[in-house]
Amino acid sequence: MPAVECRESDETARRVARSVDHGVTRTEIAEEREFLKTVGGGCQTPIAVYAKINGETFTVSAMIGDPDTVKLVRSSLFVRVSESTGAGAVLAERMIAECAKSNIRIAR
Repeated sequence: MPAVECRESDETARRVARSVDHGVTRTEIAEEREFLKTVGGGCQTPIAVYAKINGETFTVSAMIGDPDTVKLVRSSLFVRVSESTGAGAVLAERMIAECAKSNIRIAR
C-alpha cells in the first residue's frame, strides 16, 4: 500500500514519489496497517502496533486494551525479514484469540 499516490500517467509525480520511497519503512508500515485492519478495532479500543526491521529480524509488537477496564494484552512476533509478509495479521489473530480468553472486548 503506497503512502503517496499519483496519476499513473504523471511521470514527474511518479519520479518524485519513487525518490522519497524507503523500502524498509514501507514494509514496516504495511504490516502495522495489516495488524490494524485484522483487529478492526474502532476509536474506542486502545490499540498500538509497532513494526521494526533490525538486520534480518522483523519484529511486530502490539497492545490491545479493553475500553471498559484496565485489562490489556501485549505480544510480539519475531520472524525473518524474508518471512515478514502477513506477520501483522498473524500477530493480530493471536491477540484477538488472547483477548477472547482474557475477556477483553474489542469495540468495533
